[in-house]
Amino acid sequence: MYMLVQASGNPAAVIDWNNNYGSDRNKCVAQHCSNYPKSFVGEKVEVSTLDVLGNALGQDVCFGAIKGKVDSGPMTYMRISTDDTKAGLEAI
Repeated sequence: MYMLVQASGNPAAVIDWNNNYGSDRNKCVAQHCSNYPKSFVGEKVEVSTLDVLGNALGQDVCFGAIKGKVDSGPMTYMRISTDDTKAGLEAI
């Protein structure tokens, strides 16, 4: 996270992303059940329940999720994965 802040000059977040957005290689689906900087989601946000956990555990115990659409624009990203043969982490 610190490296991303230093590289981009902007707040960083942990997200899961998938660039399999139809045929458009310049779009991605990005989501995660964690905190996002306010600058990521702009002004249109909703406080609601966690959809997946709410269905599994009950809506009454899963309130407090912030839902919004991440603003489009340039993105600095870093992929972190495990290297099982070296018993370590790799960041690219």
